[in-house]
This record gives sequence, structure tokens and C-alpha cells, in this order.
Amino acid sequence: MKRVVGIDAVRILGMVAIVAGHVWTTEECRWMVFPWHVPLFFMISGRLWTRKRDVGTDIRTRVQTLLVPYLSWLLIIGALLAGSLIARKWPFTADGVSRFIFGNFGRPFTAFWFVTCLFVAVLVLRLLQRFPMWVPTVIAVTGLVVAYISPELVSAVPWSAGTAIPSLVFVLAGYGLTVWAPQRPVLVGSIALAGGVALVVSRVAEPLDIRASQFGTPIFSVLAAIAISGGLILLGEKAFERATDRVAIVVGTLASAILVVVFTHAAILTMLRFNALVAFAVVAVSSWGLGLLLIRLPHTQFLTGVRSRQNKSAPPASKLERLPTTTSRV
Repeated sequence: MKRVVGIDAVRILGMVAIVAGHVWTTEECRWMVFPWHVPLFFMISGRLWTRKRDVGTDIRTRVQTLLVPYLSWLLIIGALLAGSLIARKWPFTADGVSRFIFGNFGRPFTAFWFVTCLFVAVLVLRLLQRFPMWVPTVIAVTGLVVAYISPELVSAVPWSAGTAIPSLVFVLAGYGLTVWAPQRPVLVGSIALAGGVALVVSRVAEPLDIRASQFGTPIFSVLAAIAISGGLILLGEKAFERATDRVAIVVGTLASAILVVVFTHAAILTMLRFNALVAFAVVAVSSWGLGLLLIRLPHTQFLTGVRSRQNKSAPPASKLERLPTTTSRV
């Protein structure tokens, strides 16, 4: 349970980094967060992977916790965007409609790609779990090579399904962390984190832009992402190993609202004209506040991906029916 709380805390850190990366579009921020913030979520899915779930059950669960909220927010934000365009008499183009439908639209849908990409990645792994682990590993590495050769080809696949294949490398790395189970997690995590940061700071490893199927410097950027993410996971688990129940509830509740933050933060950011620091604070507080409100209301699973906790103190995410990036075993 305490390991779960630590992973939830790391997920919150990762979501804060994603919001920051969309607020500050500077080169400095790109080097600070893009090397690890998205790979972290894929690695957490692998860290919590279990081979016990059958394909049918997994598909049904992920449709409810990922695709239904994806479609719901797509329609809600899409309707608001359409109303705004009509009010300003902006024309609708075939290209714009196509991008909207096939998941290749920018703001206010900036982070939507991640949800379908994750869905495909974990679904592929689930379909391949009957085979030895070297089979999905070969497929993932092959996808990574193709992405290096032709990122435009990979990113052109609708709903980021093409990008999911090379991203599977990070899911497998997270699973490998569980299989390895280092006996000295603080030492291993610290070395991994320091090594990954060193690769980035020395400019040996370029930042990743997974949405565009750009995986940075061959070999080194992926290694840096795995090292930083793995280090954060191990250190986060250890840091919250003795967390009190109150801390576990707070962390679990904040983590339960993350999917709403994923879908709404870019839309909120689009409407703001503040300086970056104020915009970051407004976006983080408002999107997270909306998520926390929704998980308390009844019948909101189609928006949150979790069962509502009406009139109850939300437990850690391990106790909730959650999306695959959560701390429940997936």
C-alpha cells in the first residue's frame, strides 16, 4: 500500500511537469521536463503491470476508464470550441475536422493524444502477454527504430496508435523494474536519477517529444528517460513507505483527479492571457479543482475515469477503479 502512495505522489509530480511544459514553451523548460515527464507515466503502467488480467476484462476496463472520458471531454471541449469559432465567424475546414476526429489537433486538445497512445500501448502488451517478454521487446524496439527513421510516418497514424509501439519501450522498462526488484531502492534510484540527469545536462541526451514520435538522441535519450523515471519511482516509493493514512488519502485523492487535469488544463490555458507564472498557478488549481469536484459528484465516471467518492474521503488510488496510469495493478 505504501509503495502505491509513493507512485501516486510521483504521478502528481509528473502531471505538474506536463502542465509546466505547456505553460512555459521556452527551451530551458523543454530541457527540464520533456526528457522524462511523459515516459514517467508509461513506466508507471509497466511498474504496476500484472499478467493475471485477461484481454477481454482489460479492454472493458480501459474503455471505461480511458476511452469514455476521452470521448466525453472531446465532445464537451469540441462543442465549446465550435461555438467560439462560429461566434467569430471562423470557417470550418476539412483538415481541422479531420484533425479533431483522428486525434491530431493542437490546443485545446494538446494532451488528448496521450490517452489513446497509452490505451494502445498497454493493449498491445496485453495481447502479447502469452508470449515470452522478448517478443513485445523486439516489437517495441523495432517501433523505436522506425520512429527514429521516419517520425512523420509514425505520428501520422490516427489517435497516436503508431506512437504507442515505440512508447511500449517505457512500459516494458517499468515492468522490468518490478521483475528486478532492487534490494537497495534508494541507492539504485539515486544513481539512476543522477545518471539520467547527467545525460540531459551534458546534452548527450536530447529531450523527447513523444507526441511527434521524436525520441531524441538514439539510445541515450531513451536511457535517460528510463533512468530519470525509474529513479523517481524508486525514490517516491521509498519516501512514502511510512506515509500516514491521512497523507495517503490526500495523495490518493489528488492522483484520482489527474485524468481530468490531462483533458482540461490545455483548454483552460488557451483562455488565459496572464504571465506564465500566474497562468501556471491558475491552470493547475482550476483543472485540479475541477477534477476533485467531479470525483466527489455522483455519476461522473464518464468524465473522471474513476468511481465517484460522494460524501466519502477518497482512498489512495489503489482502491479505486482507475485508469492504467494509476496505482492499481494493471
